[in-house]
Amino acid sequence: MIKRTIVNYYYYYYYYYYCYYYYYYYYYYYYYYYYYYYYYYYYYYYYYYYYYYYYYK
Repeated sequence: MIKRTIVNYYYYYYYYYYCYYYYYYYYYYYYYYYYYYYYYYYYYYYYYYYYYYYYYK
């Protein structure tokens, strides 16, 4: 009974660790996803900005 309780303890411990790592991974995944999203957004923004600047100049 005690051995089974210890096994269950480690089972939930590693399960909790797995869920934490899973959440941590997707948190930074979406973080860098939106980071590059806004990066290319401002990139094309300034691209068209200078494009129309020299076009109407």
